[in-house]
Amino acid sequence: MTIRVSQDSGKTWGPEHAVFAADDLPPLITAEWPPCECQRCDGRGKGSRR
Repeated sequence: MTIRVSQDSGKTWGPEHAVFAADDLPPLITAEWPPCECQRCDGRGKGSRR
């Protein structure tokens, strides 16, 4: 599978990354996809802290 990630709501896109089933990936911390890493979130993808 290949993915490209946008950090600005689809205005620009990062490079394409290939992910394979045999890759040794860390387990997801959350069921939310994609996991949010913005400054407003608590780092676990649970949404904003308002």
